Amino acid sequence: MKKGIFCISIDTELLWGRHDLRPQYREFIWRAEKERGVIKKILALFNKYKIDATWAIVGHLFLSNCNRKQSIKHPEIVRPKYNWLKGDWFSEDPCGNISKYPQWYGEDIVDEIRSHKNQEIGSHSFSHILFGLNGCTVKCAESEIKTCIRLAREKNIEMASFIFPRNLVGHFDILQKYGFRSFRGANVHWYSIIPYASGILAAIGLFIPVAPYVYIPRVIHGMVDIPASMYFVSARGLRRYIPQNTRFYKAKLGLDKAAKEKKVFHMWTHPADFVDNMDKLFLDFEKILKYAAKKRDRDGLEIKTMSAIADLYI
Repeated sequence: MKKGIFCISIDTELLWGRHDLRPQYREFIWRAEKERGVIKKILALFNKYKIDATWAIVGHLFLSNCNRKQSIKHPEIVRPKYNWLKGDWFSEDPCGNISKYPQWYGEDIVDEIRSHKNQEIGSHSFSHILFGLNGCTVKCAESEIKTCIRLAREKNIEMASFIFPRNLVGHFDILQKYGFRSFRGANVHWYSIIPYASGILAAIGLFIPVAPYVYIPRVIHGMVDIPASMYFVSARGLRRYIPQNTRFYKAKLGLDKAAKEKKVFHMWTHPADFVDNMDKLFLDFEKILKYAAKKRDRDGLEIKTMSAIADLYI
């Protein structure tokens, strides 16, 4: 790599990101209702600072409605067989429309993102099936990917980047078969060197601006692995006590490191992560974008989508 790169990926899920966590996912209904406003604010900031980003969208959000076929919800999807799953994977799918159930459908979100220049739309599977766990068979994974590709092509979108639900990787052969060229690999945490204390150190690490890891992408299974460097975390639970600017200082260290070492600093998040204490989080987020734009204009740091990074390798 001749220059450092800043990459942002955004996992866009609404309620699909937690529908298998029954019944706890219902506490996220009000958050999902606010995500459209969050997405508009993020896009406005991307326009302001000329930031290209990758939006990994759950395929069901391409729909504005869906219906049962012969009493079965989405019969085209081969169900996963997780030993912890009770009932049908789609049991929470309302099989209605976007007007009545806006937390489950997002065609307007897809169209909104597409209307903004240089925003990449990638895949986050069709229904947030966990590819990396036993129970997601080859047929299951392929049915998810085929459906995503079909829905995207109906909007003249060719997907090239894939982000695994819950970052659980698997079925690379299927992704490569359907033309995906990049994915977000798991990041290495500084506290992982002490496994027996990693949980405590991870909690402490939320409050300390330690420089994130930066990476040189590598080709694995015919795809470019662009590992995560930093999760822009929510303000839920313990995280509500993270001091103002801590997220910014962490990202600043990552951006400086990427520019100096000519590597990739890959930050990721979810729209739902902005909902709690939104004003505070957007202050930090805008500071990160502003600093990245400054590094781009002054020091030559590049800001690229995942697919644009993949273009450098394959």
